[in-house]
Amino acid sequence: MERRVVITGLGAVTPIGNDVDTFWENLKAGKCGITKITKFDSTDFKAHVAAEVKDFDPLLYMDKGEVRKNDPFSQFAIAAATQAVNDSEIMGKIDPERFGVYFGSGIGGIQTFSNQMTALNEKGPRRVSAYFIPMLIANIAGGNIAIKFNAQGSCLPITTACATSNNEIGEAYRAIKHGYLDAIIAGGAEAAIVPVGVAGFGNMTALTTCPDPEDACCPFDKRRSGFVMGEGGAALILEGAWRENVRGDRGLRRYGRRAPHDCPGSGGQRRRKSHPHGIRRSGRGPCKRENLHQRARHQHAAQRAQ
Repeated sequence: MERRVVITGLGAVTPIGNDVDTFWENLKAGKCGITKITKFDSTDFKAHVAAEVKDFDPLLYMDKGEVRKNDPFSQFAIAAATQAVNDSEIMGKIDPERFGVYFGSGIGGIQTFSNQMTALNEKGPRRVSAYFIPMLIANIAGGNIAIKFNAQGSCLPITTACATSNNEIGEAYRAIKHGYLDAIIAGGAEAAIVPVGVAGFGNMTALTTCPDPEDACCPFDKRRSGFVMGEGGAALILEGAWRENVRGDRGLRRYGRRAPHDCPGSGGQRRRKSHPHGIRRSGRGPCKRENLHQRARHQHAAQRAQ
């Protein structure tokens, strides 16, 4: 039996606000979250702007010991999930075995990776932290969230580059809709504004070379030269609408699917074929109101396909 799914909690740590209300007000006001990179000296890099999270305090969500054991991407994830759980008021009203976590990251703890490689090269293997691997792996954010909130159902990390969080939400929706779980914390987090990350994306010509924060992000514009690196975390609480303790209804109704990446020179054939499939899966006709998300790295070939 297919069942209706609703959103009952929201959480966000973003470049324009470290909670949902602040994020939403700044979004409506048209505030730009892109600034000159402040985390390191970008003089010798191709990219000089990024969307950094600002004034984030992880101690609002975990103690000092936990902060030391969590890469920034995991800190963002735990913060967003905590906000969403508190917003939903779900704790104490859900069977832990029917409560899951679908939370991913495109790259995981790249800051930890960079720091530990420096320690290895400068001080030797004995100085590499025992927490290196647990802080690095992309599934650790979801695992830490599951532990924090005693979610004993499925804990599923998805890594599909920039589509990761949308895929997590969609798979969580399906899991509840088809009766595998009753509620899920779904979302994703990223914290890749580090020298090796910016250098790597920059040298593959994926990042914009525009030095002006106000003009750097311009998709579907002939001036575009790449995307702007960002960071943060976001979480939703998805619940089955039949649950008697459900509070509120923020209306996740239908979900299609992610389009596959196009190979160079494909002319967008795979992407074009995936869109009608997604509409069919959503159960809605193409003439009705839709929210169709497009994503193509601000690069000319990919955006022509879109």
